[in-house]
Amino acid sequence: MAQYNFSADWDQFFDKLDSYLNNRQNFEEEYNSICRKAKNQEYDNPNSSACYYYMAAILCQFYYNEDPERPQSEKEWAVELGRNAIRSAREKMPDDEEFKTLSLIFELLTTKQNMHNATSLSRKLQSIKRECPHIETIEEALIKPEALRDWFENAYNEILFDLLFEGKVEDDLKLKAELSKELISSPNEVDKELAYACLADALFDMGNYKEAERYAIMGKDLRGNLQEYNHENDFFWGMCWSIYARCQEEAGDMDYAMTLIEKGASLGIPWCEKELTRLQDEGYCSNEEPDDIDRETNNYSSFEEEYGAKNTTKGSQFTPNEQDYLDTLKDCFEDGNITHRERKMLERIRVSLGISEERAKEIESFLIGNPIT
Repeated sequence: MAQYNFSADWDQFFDKLDSYLNNRQNFEEEYNSICRKAKNQEYDNPNSSACYYYMAAILCQFYYNEDPERPQSEKEWAVELGRNAIRSAREKMPDDEEFKTLSLIFELLTTKQNMHNATSLSRKLQSIKRECPHIETIEEALIKPEALRDWFENAYNEILFDLLFEGKVEDDLKLKAELSKELISSPNEVDKELAYACLADALFDMGNYKEAERYAIMGKDLRGNLQEYNHENDFFWGMCWSIYARCQEEAGDMDYAMTLIEKGASLGIPWCEKELTRLQDEGYCSNEEPDDIDRETNNYSSFEEEYGAKNTTKGSQFTPNEQDYLDTLKDCFEDGNITHRERKMLERIRVSLGISEERAKEIESFLIGNPIT
């Protein structure tokens, strides 16, 4: 029987890993080669056999993650191969926590295909999460614990994203809100955007308009105030914007709601366009007459050149909240004045950002080239 040196093969495996991931043929040939080595040692050296099966499963995990453009059917095929390999490894070394973690990762990746009930799937996800070892404490790991942790979290968040994006939990608002809150912790910005949008949407449908508004603002603020809206790339941002406007309607503040709806419609957010048409058809007209504190200016770009992001009265940089307020002011000043509804919107934003009235006036005065004396 052939003798193998796992340590040497493990090092060589990583040296040539890129070539194994180039195409399906190279991947499949290497996978079969590793599995043959594992099978040849199953009885004489079960621990070494388990390690080779683990190597084969690791290859599948890399193949799954390597190319985002890889067809989903091919990725699912690789996951099933990896699942079989890690199952064989665990039969020989059932107490190895590293092996267990990888087996749970594959279980996550196959869960969605095997379960169609959203509630059952959610329970299964939670069960897998509870079973997962404390990855950072795994000793003498063949793969860095950081990689295992990232693989597990990415797989978990991927399932949450699919559940929310595909609308599989639309009929269970409580579950939708619960899963959205979990996805908010994802480091991926797109995951966060979807999570805030779905959470705000669920809370709105549950009648909790105050909390819906809060999360809609948080989701909208991930991208700030967009000057151009792309339906495909900015869909979740637009969803947060529209929920924010809907909350103002429900609160009875139609002036403020109309400001948000008109701005959203001008950007091309579908709900805002439809709602604006509906309100106009019902005879709701906007009042564009500026009030007595409206301003006119055309020089806020020179403010940026002269002051940059500095506050010359205090000699310190604007805080992130002050910068957000400044950006909103620029949008309002774009047509040379601030309408009554825009002024009310600014006041709400000022309060939500925790900026004092005095500081807000100071920022505005700098913006229009008229510093407070």
